[in-house]
Order: sequence, then C-alpha cells, then structure tokens
Amino acid sequence: FSKTLTSRIKNFSKEKGGSLFMGIVAVWNVLFHKYSSEQDIIIGTPTAGRAHADLLNQIGFYINTIPLRNKVVPEMTFRELFEQVKQNTLESYNHQMYPLDRIIEGLNIQRDGGRNAIFDVLVALQNAGAQGLKGFVDPEKVGEIEDLGKKKAKYDIEFSFSELDDYLVLDTTYNTKIYDKGSIKRMMQHYQQLWDTVLENLDTPIGGLQYISEREERQLLLDFNKTEVEYPSNLTIPQIFEKRTAETPNAVAVEYEEIELTYLELHDLSNKFAQFIKDNYKINPGDAIGIQLSRSPWFIVAVLGILKAGAVYVPIDPEFPESKRKFIKKDSACVFSITEDFLKEFRAVKDQISFLVSNFFNCCIPNAACTSFIL
Repeated sequence: FSKTLTSRIKNFSKEKGGSLFMGIVAVWNVLFHKYSSEQDIIIGTPTAGRAHADLLNQIGFYINTIPLRNKVVPEMTFRELFEQVKQNTLESYNHQMYPLDRIIEGLNIQRDGGRNAIFDVLVALQNAGAQGLKGFVDPEKVGEIEDLGKKKAKYDIEFSFSELDDYLVLDTTYNTKIYDKGSIKRMMQHYQQLWDTVLENLDTPIGGLQYISEREERQLLLDFNKTEVEYPSNLTIPQIFEKRTAETPNAVAVEYEEIELTYLELHDLSNKFAQFIKDNYKINPGDAIGIQLSRSPWFIVAVLGILKAGAVYVPIDPEFPESKRKFIKKDSACVFSITEDFLKEFRAVKDQISFLVSNFFNCCIPNAACTSFIL
C-alpha cells in the first residue's frame, strides 16, 4: 500500500484507541459482508501462544488460532463497527490460550475433511514477516500485485499483513481449487479501494459504502448486465420458441458437453414434459413450479415445459442448504418441484406420451407473466 494510505490506516486505528490489526480486520469484515450479504462474520487469526511467563523463553511451537466473530449490520457506521471489532478482539485475546480444538469439540461441529470447522479465512499481522518480501517490494510499484509462486495453503484464503519500512504489505495465499488468480487480485484491489472509501466516509452507513471504482469495474458490471431483449408483445415465450422452431427446426438449440438438441428435438421434449406435468398435477395458470436440477439440457426442457403448461418456473440450486431450498419453495409458493427423481420418471415414459400442441399454447398466461422468478 502507498505510504499515504498506510499512514492514514495507522493513524485512524491509533486515534480510535485500537491497533493496526483491528483496523485491518474491521475492513475485511465490511468487504466480506459486501460480497456475501452475510452479517455474522467469523475470521481466524494466529496468536503466539506464549502469554504465560513460563513459556517466554521456551523453544517450541506454541501458536494457537482464535476465531474473531463480529456482526456487520448495513445500518451501522464504520466507526461503530471498528469499536465492536476492537472490543471483541480484546475479549478474544483474554482467552487466547484456550485451544481451538476444544472450541470445536464444545460446539459439537460435524467435521468435514474438505474445509475448516469454524472459519475459512485467516488474517494475520506479522511483526517480522515482511523481511522475506524485501526482494519483491519495489516503492515504484505501489498498488501493484506480484505473483510470488506456489506454496501450501492451509485455509481457503490467508491474508498476511506486514509493515515494511513505511509501507503496509499484503501477502495472500489461497486454495486454487476454490479461487482463481483473477478473483484474488480483484479481492485485494477491492480491499485497498474500500480503505480509501471508509476513511472518507466514517459516518456513512456500511450499506452505502462502495468498494469498486466508478470508471472501470462498475461500468463493466453495468455493461455485462445489460441483457434486456425486446419480445413481441402479442406472443408468449412458448409461441416465440415455436416460431423459431418452424423457421430452423434442425438448428442446434442446446449444446452441453457431448449433447446437442435441435430446436425440433427440444420442442418435442418440452411438449411431452408439459403434458406429463399436466397429467400428473393439477396446474392452474401462474402456478409456481420449482426446478431443482443441476446444469444440463434437461433444465432447459423443464423450463420450456413449465412455461408451455402455463406455469412459472422457480430455479433452485440443488447445492443450496436444505433450509435455503425450503425457504425459496415456501416464499415462492411452489406447488411442487422438478428433481432428478422426477426426471427419471418422465424419461421412463416420455416415448409413450402423446400431446396436442394447442393444449399448451392456448393455456399460456400473457407474456409478461410467462417468466421465471428471479431469486
């Protein structure tokens, strides 16, 4: 980080009666809240584990890891969050000798070999760690991100801060099975940008703080999400699809891995799917039907089939926790959901299903309502 920003971060933390580490953690909490909308944020941090006088001169590895838990509410200001982080960090330090394994046992957390039990992110401020970075840190390249090569990653992400002369240096280690280099670079840039924003808006509610630049990334997001398409106002979406099928029946409509479906094949399958759900369920115009399927051509078949039956589809990621899936179904008033088991039943009988095209297009609700819920 630049000398100016480093100085401002240190001065702010000191003026508020806290430490540089507390300021570092507070801004990470804000960024993680912005990324996830979660308000309950838990970050891990290592401690020396030598608080007892008998251990000061002992040789050995006594480092313990403690969880730092904070609540980030969009209506609170950064001043208020910093005060909370300060108090919670001091209280955690009072119990820094309590082993992390004992905490996990006490919480009765079900272990998962693929991830850590309480937190996935480690944040540390190294007192002497920056000495190893002297060869990489160039004052002429302030704000730039250098690739330091590969190393072992114990956590999903480890953010290690060091003070090198008048600069604050951030060294990030991450699990490449979860994150790619581009994502981590943006995260580091967002963190630095967020510090600039926070220091200029200490009394602004956290919900109103921005962490991306207006000129570059924000404009990219706006351009990327400009997906509006004009539809004929006198046609439903299934009717538009039927028109396209009549024009190019043998053109590829869906391609996924080694599978290809032409417009005619997709048209036939979705008609049969619509007939199948109408034969097995009492469907009223505008009913919500969940699609709890992984990405595949069958997802598209289900979407079109539901629309042709005059209903509305609700996409539900099967990887969501059970509690979240239940909430989506209840909140959208799903009458039932399309699952893999449901698909197996359909595929087993699809060749015996006969249908009349007019059955479906005549019962479709107007185009404006013939869309999905966006959740």
